[in-house]
Amino acid sequence: MKIQFDDLRARSYQKRVEVLAFRSEDSFRFQKPWGEQQIRGKGWIIVPLTDAGEATKDIYGCDDEVFADTYEPSPSLRPNRYRKKEKIKAYQPGSPFEIDTILPDGHVEVKGSRTDSYDAWIIKARSGEIYLIENDEFRRTYVECMERKDGYRVKTRDQHWDGDGTPKRILALDGGGIRGILTIGYLERIEELLRKRHGDSPDFRLSHYFDLIAGTSTGAIIAACLAKGMLVSEVRTLYEDLGSAVFRRSIFREGPLRLLRARYSAKWLKQFLKESFQNNTLGSLSLQTGLLVVAKRLDTGSTWPMSNNPQNRYFTARPGDTFFSNEDYPLRTVVRASTAAPSFFAPEYIEISKEGENPHGEFVDGGVSPHNNPSLLALQLVTMKGFGADWPLDPDKLLLVSAGTGSAKPGVSKSLFAGKHAINSLLSLTDDCAESVETILQWLSSSPTARHIDAAMEDLSCDLLAERPLLQYLRYNVEFETGWLKKNLGQHLTKKQVKKLKDMDRPENISLLSELGEKAAELQIKDEHFPSAFDLT
Repeated sequence: MKIQFDDLRARSYQKRVEVLAFRSEDSFRFQKPWGEQQIRGKGWIIVPLTDAGEATKDIYGCDDEVFADTYEPSPSLRPNRYRKKEKIKAYQPGSPFEIDTILPDGHVEVKGSRTDSYDAWIIKARSGEIYLIENDEFRRTYVECMERKDGYRVKTRDQHWDGDGTPKRILALDGGGIRGILTIGYLERIEELLRKRHGDSPDFRLSHYFDLIAGTSTGAIIAACLAKGMLVSEVRTLYEDLGSAVFRRSIFREGPLRLLRARYSAKWLKQFLKESFQNNTLGSLSLQTGLLVVAKRLDTGSTWPMSNNPQNRYFTARPGDTFFSNEDYPLRTVVRASTAAPSFFAPEYIEISKEGENPHGEFVDGGVSPHNNPSLLALQLVTMKGFGADWPLDPDKLLLVSAGTGSAKPGVSKSLFAGKHAINSLLSLTDDCAESVETILQWLSSSPTARHIDAAMEDLSCDLLAERPLLQYLRYNVEFETGWLKKNLGQHLTKKQVKKLKDMDRPENISLLSELGEKAAELQIKDEHFPSAFDLT
């Protein structure tokens, strides 16, 4: 896939060591793994040096004008020694790509330079020259320069995960099928407020602010898109198209046939995920911040929190390990696993083991675990030492923002049929778990958005598990109750309309759900909810 340089994703780097350089009066060409480099007369032959000053085997050429703009004599004054005199911009696209290396005067130095690597770098010199470098060579040659974007420093993925004692921010997104469009209303408001707080630049992204974005089911789709650095408006466009395509009913999946196969084909969902994430893996640096995707492993009954934390024990397999590295899991498969809601979609299989008998795990929607609201699991992931992040539990250094897809009060609908009553009882467990998660987090935290839990606990504002709050906690959601919607959002809906809104697979609800999300976000989310201690610096 041919790409253009994306300035929004690029960071600043400078040469780590010096080079040897020799000028040639004649034109010459180099055959490199990524293509043929053609250098005009009076160009330069360049040999990078190691940290010890020894010549490497990586030899390349440089146009005379580009060399003059890029290099300066070494301060050591040794003959033929030079160093880079300016910074470059670079980033990893995260998938195979192709570019043309065109000099500022229009000369095509390399036609169709291509890499099949998922970790190669695309580089833009100060002169405007654009070229690619494989990851190993880049890591040997360049070191990152700390930079600021409109008043704050943009972190790398690993810096987001680093438990370095600086304030950390978590964004957690609930599951809920088509109701995820309601979540996007909250995210647009959050993005708007935080952008204004950080210079009002169009370059601002939620992936700059949040160090971890967690999602279950539909929330996993949104979380992965945001972690890639997408604007919320871009996610909305994709999501609206996805909802209409995925929930297509078929007569071959209705009636008695629903007992034999999933209600919907996963074809359109898989196509969407492939177009959005291509061949990126969970370890791809196209993910610009921390990502947590929640799924349920059906064959063992365990909840699987799959993250891109490089310090996690299972992120990279060691010699002798029988499991496959989590970093190599295809991102689209991981997200698909989290969205495989039982009865709606077929399970997803991920190759997790090198052992011959059971190499694949069978996964279903994370919403059938206790973590349809992934907030508490995300908190465990970053604070429990076993997961490798080791962030501090401190209200001045940990902010958790949670956005829902609409909720109903836990309860079981009555039915004359025992089977139907049993199914309704199981479905109510999701609401029960969500209620429990909110209760625990309000019990642990300081929260200006704390809601009334019940008559006994009220909002827990006078009740803390520890001597002081352990984190700052914000929760935004809509209640699917006629009285609540009328009182809080001015929406006059019938019980029948509200009942339909609770369904996860009705694309016809997108417009109304979107309206509810936008209204709720405007009324609920306040700038003062986000403490200045968590502003980017």
